[in-house]
Amino acid sequence: MTERPSKSRAPALRLVLLATMAVLFTARFFIGARSRGAETLWDLFLALAILGVLMFLFLTVPASRARKAAGALRVARPDAVIVETYWGAGYTDFFLRPGPLMKHARGRGGRILLVADRRGIELVRPQGKFSFGLIPWNLVKEIRLEELNSPFASRPKLVFEIHGITTPFQDRFELLPTGKEERARAAQSLNAILATQPATHP
Repeated sequence: MTERPSKSRAPALRLVLLATMAVLFTARFFIGARSRGAETLWDLFLALAILGVLMFLFLTVPASRARKAAGALRVARPDAVIVETYWGAGYTDFFLRPGPLMKHARGRGGRILLVADRRGIELVRPQGKFSFGLIPWNLVKEIRLEELNSPFASRPKLVFEIHGITTPFQDRFELLPTGKEERARAAQSLNAILATQPATHP
C-alpha cells in the first residue's frame, strides 16, 4: 500500500478547533434553552456565524488562493497547461515517495496545481507556489482519466503512471480536478496536457 504522509499540525488543529467550536456552541444552545428562553436564539445565531466564518477560512480561502496562484502561473507561463486539482488520503493514491518533500504536502489532502509544458509535468502547491519538481516527458508512461465513485456522486480523476524511481514521485498517483468547471472539462484538460508533449515523444 502507498505510504501516506503523517498529519501535519495545521490541518489537525483546524479540525480540532472546528469540532470543538461546534460541540461547545451546540451544548451551550441546548443548555441555555432550559434557562434563558429567547436569549438562546441569539446564541444560535452567534454559533452559526462563527461556524460560517470557520468554514469560510478553511474552505473558501484555500480555494481562492489556488485560483489566484493558477492565474499568476498562466500569466507567467502562457505556453503551459495549468489544471487545478486536489489530492486526498483515502480516495486518491499519494503522489510522493517517502522523503524530505513529504512535509510540503501539508497533511493528508490539499490543492495541487498541475502544470504541463514541453519539458514535462510539474506539481505545484498553490500556497507559497512550492514546486515538488518536474517529471520529464521521457519518464511519463501514461496519463488517463478514470472515475472516482463515492456514495454521493462520481467525479473524474487524473491517473498518472511514470518511471518514478529517479524522481520524488510515486510510479502511480492520482489527482482530482477541482471545481465544477475543471471537472466538466476534465477530458479537454487531459487532451491539452498530452498535446504539450514534444513531437519526438512516443
